[in-house]
Amino acid sequence: MDTHYAQLKIPFAQACFVLGTVISRSKDWLVIDVGLKSLATDHGNPSVDGYDVLFCSDEHTTLVTKRDSATGLANIGEKLLVKPSHIDPTMAMHSVAWATRADEVLECWPIDLRGW
Repeated sequence: MDTHYAQLKIPFAQACFVLGTVISRSKDWLVIDVGLKSLATDHGNPSVDGYDVLFCSDEHTTLVTKRDSATGLANIGEKLLVKPSHIDPTMAMHSVAWATRADEVLECWPIDLRGW
């Protein structure tokens, strides 16, 4: 499921994310290494819990903390789970998907749609 389908309030949890790393930050915003080359945005911007997306560029996304969030800005090197707005074309941008549970990698699945 992606953020577009999540708006329908159907009884499913988001299970697919793109893992981003914080690569820069100031006192007001941070930048992660996930952008338009790894996320489809035809259904809008991706989302990250605790943050608002300012904008996505080719290889980066700039985030600010949500006003009502108790979450502070993540530090450089921290990992954030990015929720794609449209999962199908997002998956086609990657060659593998990692199946995980908590911090454990369970499997690596090849994606045969790469370049389709």
